[in-house]
Amino acid sequence: MANTQPSRPAISGFAAIIATGACAAMIFNTLPLFLGVAADEYQLGSQGAGWLGTLYLGGFGLSSVAAAWLIARVNRPRLGLVLFLSSALLLAVASGTDSRLLFTLLLVGVGFSFGALYSLSFVITGERPNPTRAFGLKLLGEVLLGAAVLAVVPVFILPHYGLGGMLAVFAALAVCGTLSAPYIASNAPARANAPGLGGGGRLPRRAIAGLAALFAFTIGQSAVWSFAERRASFEGIDSEAIGFALSAAAVAGGLGSLAAAWLSNRLGQLGPLAATALIHAASLILFFAGRDPWLFGAAASLFMLAWLFALPYMASIISAADSSGRATSLVAACFAFGSMAGPALAGQLVARGSFATLYVFAAIVALAAYASFCRLAVPASARR
Repeated sequence: MANTQPSRPAISGFAAIIATGACAAMIFNTLPLFLGVAADEYQLGSQGAGWLGTLYLGGFGLSSVAAAWLIARVNRPRLGLVLFLSSALLLAVASGTDSRLLFTLLLVGVGFSFGALYSLSFVITGERPNPTRAFGLKLLGEVLLGAAVLAVVPVFILPHYGLGGMLAVFAALAVCGTLSAPYIASNAPARANAPGLGGGGRLPRRAIAGLAALFAFTIGQSAVWSFAERRASFEGIDSEAIGFALSAAAVAGGLGSLAAAWLSNRLGQLGPLAATALIHAASLILFFAGRDPWLFGAAASLFMLAWLFALPYMASIISAADSSGRATSLVAACFAFGSMAGPALAGQLVARGSFATLYVFAAIVALAAYASFCRLAVPASARR
């Protein structure tokens, strides 16, 4: 008798990889605009906007860690469906509330749903036969969706519907994401099984150093990115120009990730990281001096280009430092918790100092991170 059960994919399709990653990351990838609009809607100062971002990313980070345990024990297509629908429901309710407290609580709930969904996207991406290519496409999908939102929402949604309209757009995108759930593999392929956090032994010192550098790097990057819109508004740049600049920056970030995937290790790791550090420094100088739309747009684009070009190299260096795979599994946690700390720290630096203080801090942190990764990129034999 023929099997009438619907067949499940052996590996997750690119529709699922792109949809889970893009939907889960869409608030983070539009964080400067989102925090700016929320701050205006609820009359929040710099510190209040920073803490709002931190609370969202706190829920995102805690959920991303807990999801590693959950993903291995439940039906993954059903989990993806539940996460898409729960985030859509919370966003829809948040779009209609006037209470600042309720809005904050709902936003933390959205962070929990999106954090678990983002962890799921990392897991299924790593199971593809060519994970480097899959990661490049996943990251491209994330930044392109962010770019589309940044291009459309400020022009067509915010003038008429405000923050509620923006949240409604996010909810609609999450509902559309449910269509990708059937393309999520129910179980990991046997070849993808690797030691996880439960493995014995201590992490190698090189892996710990890489994770610490990535965590610090992410704090600095998210601090600058989350207050990019506030910086432009402070200089009197109009909202449409800001939206266009941030959209162009998101596209530049996608091009950076694709360039890293194409270049890979053809020139080694040290050279590309050193070149990226120079681009990163140029972006911070332009942010510091950017008092017109063109300088701000150039700063944002170079910043995102450097960020998303460097990340694949940093992750690969961490992976090479620990053959067990445990360090690699902590990379997503570094992203989440580094991004959680960045907005709150940025709010404190801007409120107690200035935007210049923020950029000096980001430059110091980035320099230390690049120096650490450049050292780790050099083989141990060459350092003797």
